[in-house]
Amino acid sequence: MATSTAPALRLSTLPPATGRAGLGGTIRSEFTKLRSVRSTYWTIAALFIVSAGVAAIVGFGIAITSTTTRGTRPGRTRRRRR
Repeated sequence: MATSTAPALRLSTLPPATGRAGLGGTIRSEFTKLRSVRSTYWTIAALFIVSAGVAAIVGFGIAITSTTTRGTRPGRTRRRRR
């Protein structure tokens, strides 16, 4: 039987985890993830672009509706007096 004389590989230089990370550790790890992932910047840019687009469409719709229904209340029709 042959035995290996190679030194054991060290998988980690960190001490073993003990207990729970807690809220502070979770928040720190999430900020690390946000800073290290490349797609974060593209996702934030897309969020702002889509938000501005939706706001513009809604604003345009409200402006058009308010100019076409000026002087009337919704659900009522005007009656002419005789």
